[in-house]
Amino acid sequence: MSHLKNKSNLSLKAAKHLESNTNYYNSTVHCAYYSCLQMTKYILEKEYQLQGELQANQGRGSHDYMLKRMRGIIKDNKGKRFNAIDYYENCTELKTLRVNADYNNIEILETNAQEAIKFADEVIRILTNNFSI
Repeated sequence: MSHLKNKSNLSLKAAKHLESNTNYYNSTVHCAYYSCLQMTKYILEKEYQLQGELQANQGRGSHDYMLKRMRGIIKDNKGKRFNAIDYYENCTELKTLRVNADYNNIEILETNAQEAIKFADEVIRILTNNFSI
């Protein structure tokens, strides 16, 4: 198994554990977001050999780049416009929660953590249904 794919699975498991067994809701959101980003990167590298392209965008909005690139692949290569829209909307909602959890001076509540897991589950479902992972 790829290290990125394994990290993605472990990150989502950690998010679910943190949400149900602790009150570390900001960490729940963080783990849920990165589970999606890690799986996205895994697919872009494995299926589309985009390691060099991803490396070139490192540190210059690389997360946005990966999410938009995957949205385009789902829409154009897979012909599934609604899956592409759902993927991107869930990812951007999750990213907003993650930025709030990691950087902003606001409280992250249990409902935010539950939303993050819901978004992450949907993103992973879309990726699993569209790619052989």
